[in-house]
Amino acid sequence: MKSATLFLSLIACGQGTELEAPAVPQFDNTPDTPGEPLAQALEGLSATASAQQGPVENIHVNGAATGSGHPEAAPILKCASSAQPSWMDFGDTEDIADEDRHAITRVSVYVDGDGHKAVVERGHSHVSDDIFSTDVHEITHLNMDEFGVNLDWEGVSISGWRSPEYGPVFSGGAWGDLAAPPVLDSGTPPPPCGFEIYMSCWEPSNMESPFKYDQKSGTCLNANEEVGLNYKPVEFIRETKDGECAELSWGMIDEGVPYAIELRDWNLAGAKLDQAALNADEQGAVVKLVNASLEGADLTGLDVTDASITGSIDHHTTLPDADCITDNGLVDCEG
Repeated sequence: MKSATLFLSLIACGQGTELEAPAVPQFDNTPDTPGEPLAQALEGLSATASAQQGPVENIHVNGAATGSGHPEAAPILKCASSAQPSWMDFGDTEDIADEDRHAITRVSVYVDGDGHKAVVERGHSHVSDDIFSTDVHEITHLNMDEFGVNLDWEGVSISGWRSPEYGPVFSGGAWGDLAAPPVLDSGTPPPPCGFEIYMSCWEPSNMESPFKYDQKSGTCLNANEEVGLNYKPVEFIRETKDGECAELSWGMIDEGVPYAIELRDWNLAGAKLDQAALNADEQGAVVKLVNASLEGADLTGLDVTDASITGSIDHHTTLPDADCITDNGLVDCEG
């Protein structure tokens, strides 16, 4: 994952490299209707979008209107951006509310007849129902396979890559007019090094992780009983709560947001958080990890300054250097 992102960053910055991004052939599985392609290159369609403030009240998919804010069918792909400011977040931002500067983008892709539509929401980083705006776009190009995904609509391109042996998440990002934190012009724009917005994508129908927590050994094992960890970035865990056996060492668990947040019901069984920061911003706002599954989790060196942890543990859990009380398989830590 890191090599793919590094490759893209080097290319964007004009640095030579002999690496080549993996080819992304057309994805032609049929999870919904036999004979209907899941993903089909749809070049030449005119992209149309309807923009509204807040949730969309009525979306037309497969010829039918829905009133739930989303099409009735399940999305075939979901993406979410990181709350950490990207390189676009340059200039004087003191007049921009923190919730706006750290707002995230969520993309849900749906089958729509012979094509696909993307529902794009911009909202609060850690309150999923606090939606600032919603757009609906006709996707003009969608390729997806076991190792990569590419999708485009007018003015936007999203790409990601994954190694299935380390998990189901595509790591990548987006360019173009995708919803992003507002930026005040500082004069000279920054160089376009890498993605404008970093994102993770996944298939809701393909969420199985290769490594599972084994309570007997206290380790994470795959089907071959090999010990290892899954690649699951924080934004993926934020959206799905699935951080089982995730490698999160040195990570910013709160994504560096400067306001109080609550991370509830995260499954971090077997996860490694060595030297990670639960509250990386350190501006006094409290971060709460609530009702987390921490069986077998390695919290050695986890920075819990201005943070608290509650959840379930087992005898394999290693706790952080904090004021922790354990009782009958439960833990309560205060930083």
